[in-house]
This record gives sequence, C-alpha cells and structure tokens, in this order.
Amino acid sequence: MSQNQSAPNVIVFMTDDQGYGDLSCMGATDFSTPNLDRLASEGVRFTDWYSNSPVCSPSRAALLTGRYPGNAGVRAILQGHRTASGLPNSTPTLSSLLKDRDYQTAMIGKWHLGLTDKCRPHSHGFDYWFGFLAGCIDFYSHIYYWGANRPGPGVNPTHDLWENNEEVWMDGQYFTELIAEKTIDRLRVMKHQKRRNGEPFFLYVPFNAPHYPMHAPNKYTARFVNLPWDRRIMAAMVSAVDDAVGAIMNEVKRLGESENTLTFFVSDNGPSRETRNWLDGTLDPYYGGTSGGLRGHKFSLFEGGIRMPAIAHYPARIPPGQVISQPCASMDIVPTVLHAVDAAAPDAPQGEFDGVSILESLINGTELPERDIYWELDGQSAIRRGRWKLVIDGVLVEEDEPSEHLHLADLQDDIAEENNLAGMMPQLASELQDAALSWRAKIEDRWERDYASLGHGIVTYADFEPDRSEITTVENPSKPVSMRIDKRSAIQKINAFIGRESLNHSNTHFANVNKSIHIWWFSIPIERFQNELHLILAKDSGFIWLKIEAETFPSYTLFSNRVREGKRLIDLNICSNADDHRYLFDVKSSKTRYDFRPYIENEWED
Repeated sequence: MSQNQSAPNVIVFMTDDQGYGDLSCMGATDFSTPNLDRLASEGVRFTDWYSNSPVCSPSRAALLTGRYPGNAGVRAILQGHRTASGLPNSTPTLSSLLKDRDYQTAMIGKWHLGLTDKCRPHSHGFDYWFGFLAGCIDFYSHIYYWGANRPGPGVNPTHDLWENNEEVWMDGQYFTELIAEKTIDRLRVMKHQKRRNGEPFFLYVPFNAPHYPMHAPNKYTARFVNLPWDRRIMAAMVSAVDDAVGAIMNEVKRLGESENTLTFFVSDNGPSRETRNWLDGTLDPYYGGTSGGLRGHKFSLFEGGIRMPAIAHYPARIPPGQVISQPCASMDIVPTVLHAVDAAAPDAPQGEFDGVSILESLINGTELPERDIYWELDGQSAIRRGRWKLVIDGVLVEEDEPSEHLHLADLQDDIAEENNLAGMMPQLASELQDAALSWRAKIEDRWERDYASLGHGIVTYADFEPDRSEITTVENPSKPVSMRIDKRSAIQKINAFIGRESLNHSNTHFANVNKSIHIWWFSIPIERFQNELHLILAKDSGFIWLKIEAETFPSYTLFSNRVREGKRLIDLNICSNADDHRYLFDVKSSKTRYDFRPYIENEWED
C-alpha cells in the first residue's frame, strides 16, 4: 500500500514507570526537563492522558496495537526468560501497519512483549531494532537480573542486549545514552533512504528509565545534589531521558524533517513503589517517583497508576501551546497516526481498534465524542465516563488488599480521588459497575477464545518431557490433604502438613482480591488465579507435592500445565530440603525423578 505523499514521519517516545508529576511541564518543581517542556510548548500537552494498563507489557501492547490489552493478546507483565512468549504476531501493530504503507520502521529501547522469535520486534514489522527484550536490565552491563537467587526454571541472570536479533555486548555504556546514540544513527540511515526512494520513517523509542535498577552517571546526579537520594536518582534518570529526547529531536531538525514529523511522548504506567528500587536491601516502599498528587501508583487502577504525562508534536499541522483536557489513551496513537498517514480516519476494514483518532482534536481543537474508557488488571476493574471514574476492588500498590469494593470519584472536582461518592450516588455507581463488568466479560471471552491457548509461559529447556525410562513412578503416595484456600488459616495448615516452619509472611503471601488468589511458594510466583481455587498437598519420600486447580487459568505460568476434563492444572513438586528445588518434567534435574501423573489422574474429593 502506498502512503499519502504528504505522510508524516512518526516518532513515539515512551518512558518506563514515570509518574504523572515527573516532568517540569507537568508540575515538577524540584527538577526541570527543558527539552520535553519545549516539545510540549511547541505542540500539545495532555492533562487527562491514560495508559491502558498500570503495568508495562499490557500498556505497550495497547500503544502498539490500538487495542485494549486483552484484545491485543497481553494482559499481564510478561516473563523475561529467553523462551517467554508474548504479543502474538497475528495481532497487527503500528510498525506492521506502517510497513504495509511503505514506511521504514525501527525500534530502539525496551521491548517487553515477548522473547520467542515469533514475538520479537522483527516479527512485528520492524526493519531494524536495537535494545532488550525483558522487563528491565542493569543500565551498564545490560544483564537481566530480576528473579535471580530464587528457585525455579529460567531465573538465572541473562544478558539481554540485541541488534537485529543478534546478541551484542556493550559493557559499561549507559543504556539511556545508548538509546540516543543508536536512534540518531538510525535517523541518518533513514534520511539517506528517504532521499533515495521517498519512504518516510517510523521510530519507536521506548526508554527503560526511570524503571529500576536506579542507575545514573555522575554527570546527571551532580545536577541535583540538594535532593534526597531517592528523589535525586529519579531526577537524574529523567534528566538523562530529557537530554536524549533533546538530542534526537535536534537531529530530526538538522536533517530537515522536523516540520513533517508527528511525535508522541508518553509513559507506560505510574511510578513504582517496589522496594527493589532502593538497591540497598531496604524493604520500605520507594518514594522517588511522584504521581503528582494522584492516588495510587504502578499496579493500581486509581489515577496515579494510569494517568500519564503525555505530549504530541507536529509543527506542520498542530498549533503550538495547546493544553488538551479531554480523556485520551495510548490506544489512540495507532488510529491517530493512520489518520495522518492515510488522510482519513481508519474504519473497520482497515483493522480492529479500540482507540480512536484524535488528530482533528490536535489540529482543530475539535471536541472528541464522549466515550467510556475501561481498564482491568487481576482483580481490579475501572471505567471512566466523562467526569466520573469508578474503580472496582482497586488497590493502591502491588499486593495490597482492595481499599474498598467500589470507589466512585468526580474527577472534575476531585482529581486525587479522595472522596468516595459510591454511597451518595448508588444508581450511578451501579450503572458504571455494570458497564465495566460487562466490558470485562467480553475481554475474558475473547481471551479464552483467541489467546488463552497460546500461553505466556516459559520453558527452561527445549525438551520438557524426560526419558520415561529414567522416571521413578510413585504408585501410592501418602493420602493427599485437600482444602479450599482460606487466607486466615492456609499458612498454618500448610505448615502443619509439612511439619516444619517453612512458610511465613516474609516468603509466602496469600492475597484474596475479588476471588483472585496470588500465591508465592518459597518466593516463587506461582500465579494469579481467578474464580474458585482448590489446593491439594501430598507428601512422599521427603517430597512435597502441590497441586492447584482452577476453572480459569491465567495467561502465563512458570511451570508445566496440562488440560484435564476442561480444567487446566499447574503441577509442581518441591524437595523437602528448601535449598534443593526440582520440578516435574525438568530434564536437568537429578537422574531420579518422580512421576506423580498416575496419581493425579485420580478424582480427588473436595
């Protein structure tokens, strides 16, 4: 498909865990971001821009596809092991859609939409890509450390820096600066190509700052010596991003492409309070990032987790100095870009989009039609309708209990969601709840139909099934203990069954969130399950056998799963010695393996 002759170049910048208040043009007073402030002053600054998820992988999926995360095929944070799957390549992306329109395409930065070959950037329409594939890396060694020193498959540290699907090593180079250097290099290549054949370019530049680990060279930290350490490192990391954006946009201008380049700048979700930000073993929540006075943080569907700093810049068509307060979302970027490229807003035959084009609003100040915007993550759901926002079973930070079942806020008068109006306006709360849950039911149906069977798990080794001749079959293990999950007594019951104090609140968590259970065993994330759970334990020859059964299986798992009579099972055995963890079907385990499959085929009583 040939593009419109006046089709713009497109650049999309994304930051990682940057809060609503962490730009000086968005209200930060303790540090400045002059390059991003200039981008906003020359274009549009949004006050009511939303990510489509409070965590990174789903928000990136929405941005690149124009769909709600569940309709794109990614609903949760994806794993970082090299066999982890992610965004299905059957889902069209902005890069693949623009490639079909004769665009040059490049991605430089953080991917986090899957590591299997079918999920990598080159399988989603990018001609060139440089960066990393997991959720986070050390900014200097480019090693993915998350999960290190925990038991289980696929959690050893792995190097994660790639260029066009070839692993590259650039030890000691600060990654934010590498993004700027590689982007500028690619801009020059694309400009040369454009001179030859007229092809415009699309650059997707997702920074990993200011996501942990909190790293910044002295030249940036030295700018903020009067700030406390947590805020100082946050300011330094955002300042490095600001410098990088400034250098990239200056190069666009030097190449003569500034006027006809449509640029967006957004963040993926709210600021992180995860304790791993500290880097010194501190277990207190991290306070370096700010949501600008909004309630909630990363992982939360309150405003602090999903309302983002956002900027649009297009000198040839967007008047400068605008502030837009209509609700917009990252899923609007794809239809907006296609509108600019095709000179007409996309319609149904051109693709499935949940977002809408906001181009006319950017150019002419046209009011957007009123619409509902929805969110879901684990046990939380939310809807915004005009000035009203309802959060269902909302949490403020990761692993929190819901603050209340329904929270209704009037965002026009109460942007911080301090006052819950659900009791005062029960009819409105009920209407919004019905709408949100009806939307979510459709997401769940679509997920089960199109995506659940794909899985987002990891396989530590290519051959998951061991040689049957090496397996010791356990015919008659001790009679299993069968119980329903009870948050108040589950830990005590399991400890009593095991016969030792192996589980406690520091390494095992049971969180009941709207019929969702989040279980950690020896700090291994087993999964979030929805609907009713059945926990079954058996013990034989010093082994503990754990089986968890659920009607609805989540989108990914760390361990093997099978389907029996319409129910999906996750099976795990753990050696009674806490220092020795082995997994069923793991070909790298010791030579003696235990096969519980004949046993678990039996129907266990409830």
